[in-house]
Amino acid sequence: MLVGKGLTFDSGGISIKPSEGMDEMKYDMCGAAAVYGVMRMVAELQLPINVIGVLAGCENMPGGRAYRPGDVLTTMSGQTVEVLNTDAEGRLVLCDVLTYVERFEPEAVIDVATLTGACVIALGHHITGLMANHNPLAHELIAASEQSGDHAWRLRWVTSIRNNWSPILPIWRTLAVVLVGRLPQVASCHALPVSTTGRTWILQEPPGVLVKQKAQPVVR
Repeated sequence: MLVGKGLTFDSGGISIKPSEGMDEMKYDMCGAAAVYGVMRMVAELQLPINVIGVLAGCENMPGGRAYRPGDVLTTMSGQTVEVLNTDAEGRLVLCDVLTYVERFEPEAVIDVATLTGACVIALGHHITGLMANHNPLAHELIAASEQSGDHAWRLRWVTSIRNNWSPILPIWRTLAVVLVGRLPQVASCHALPVSTTGRTWILQEPPGVLVKQKAQPVVR
């Protein structure tokens, strides 16, 4: 199962982003574009594999009907989420789409999403962040990334972060940094419902790589 985050434009919503660099937020759909490209290749090559691609498309804009900081939303899985910052919309999008794909009973779920600026700070514009709860598949993806020149670096999956998340109320929060210090990239992953289903799961987070594609030798 391949899942792609497809924010066609992300202004940050009511928690609006700085104007500088906001033009690049049209690239917040790159996860969905990557999944679309893979699915098209699979179809054109008629590969004998069973794979489903899901594109989660929407936009995040301010307005009279926009969701607000302080709102409590009920997700498709029934979990409640307190919105502390509307610019953490990617976690909400993936939360519902990962619940949706459970109906297909996938053997493994790989999602591609431009989730956090923290991943760009950590890995720059040449390496994709990768998190996984399954070592063999993670090792396969890392090996494939080395062969292709589209490099990936594995980040730790720390179960204790999720276990210590919501000590009082059964409410997830969109702003991971408030709850677990300065680990927003790691913590945001634990908000995703697939972490409770027992599925093999991989997150590829390539915001720096996708936005600055001209820096990539594999693209040139």
